[in-house]
Amino acid sequence: AMAQQHTDMSRVSLSTLSSFLLSPLDEQLASAAPQPDIGDHVWVGKNRIAGVLRFAGETSFAEGMWLGVELIERPGKNDGSIKGRRYFECEKSGNYGIFVRPGALMKATAESKATDTGGESGTPPTTKATADGKAADDGSL
Repeated sequence: AMAQQHTDMSRVSLSTLSSFLLSPLDEQLASAAPQPDIGDHVWVGKNRIAGVLRFAGETSFAEGMWLGVELIERPGKNDGSIKGRRYFECEKSGNYGIFVRPGALMKATAESKATDTGGESGTPPTTKATADGKAADDGSL
């Protein structure tokens, strides 16, 4: 009977623990990442949709903190205004704006971006250029 009681106990505590830990853990993970500033390149959601952070703060359409992002590669859900109130301007005309909770956003990091796009690290291949002897005086290619 003792063993039976023990398994029930662990099952109960595990399920309550996991339901209790799930959301705070997500928030901790999100806050551990570097927080983006206005104008930073960011990724939205699990699919890492590329965008630029344009707004951060309270809004009149819903409670709490919201981040306004202008998407780069595809249309969003608005043009930076909701219900007639403008929160930010999009450089492109059309609905490239989207509002998300802070947890749905991460700062686009140089390392991951470089591997995604095939190694655009921003540094010119100086060694190869000089070896070929084709580098211009100012180092540009």
